[in-house]
Amino acid sequence: MAKVTLTINSRHYTVGCEDGQEAEVELLGRDIDRRARALANEAGAVSDELVMVLVSLLLADEAREATKARDALVRSLEEAVEARDKAQEMSEHIALEADQEIRRVVGVRDRLEADRDAALSAHKALEASLCAMQQERDVLRAQLEEARQALDSARLHLEQRRDEQSTLRLSEENFVSAIEHMAKRVETVAQTLLVS
Repeated sequence: MAKVTLTINSRHYTVGCEDGQEAEVELLGRDIDRRARALANEAGAVSDELVMVLVSLLLADEAREATKARDALVRSLEEAVEARDKAQEMSEHIALEADQEIRRVVGVRDRLEADRDAALSAHKALEASLCAMQQERDVLRAQLEEARQALDSARLHLEQRRDEQSTLRLSEENFVSAIEHMAKRVETVAQTLLVS
């Protein structure tokens, strides 16, 4: 064990310390000496024992204040750790909710994309159906035009047949009239021959 001689308020004290702690003990001794001299100057002619008691009280008070400060610092650290843990828990909760919201949004996006693809397919099918209907309409128009032309041709043919029938009736009436006229002449000739 090492020994160190300290000078405190002009008196020498030899104290023991662990090897390697000599410089630290000397530093503490100088601090106590400074305090003791200051107290002795303020108090005037007092005993060394009273000076040492006053220094002890001063150091005890500083130690108590340091302990309070340390305890306050420990409480602050504990509160900071608790706040950090709460913040981390809240951050994890927010991250979980954000992940769930992202999953929900992704699901909505996927459904919207599927609906969009289905709508595009339906649109293409409708366009194809409309194109087919337009082609069918054009075919029907062509068939209708052909039917109209056929109807016009049939009407013309029917009118021609009616004209031919009218001509035939007129010829038939003329023929009947001619035969009746001829029959009357034959009858007249016959009666003349009979009279003769």
